[in-house]
Amino acid sequence: NDIFTIQGLVKLANLNWLTLESNQITEIKGLDNLANLQKLELYNNNIPKSQIKEFRDNNPKIKVYA
Repeated sequence: NDIFTIQGLVKLANLNWLTLESNQITEIKGLDNLANLQKLELYNNNIPKSQIKEFRDNNPKIKVYA
């Protein structure tokens, strides 16, 4: 896939599982409105491990797979 940024999810407030694996994403942002998000799959992207750790620390209710 050729997704480079996480965007366009504003109207998906009830989304609870998001899979964005195997893309070209370099940072985790654009998820603030997803209050019901429980699982986030980010395997095979270009996100630094430090950013993934920070996101996990700041969002303990979301299981992040990266």
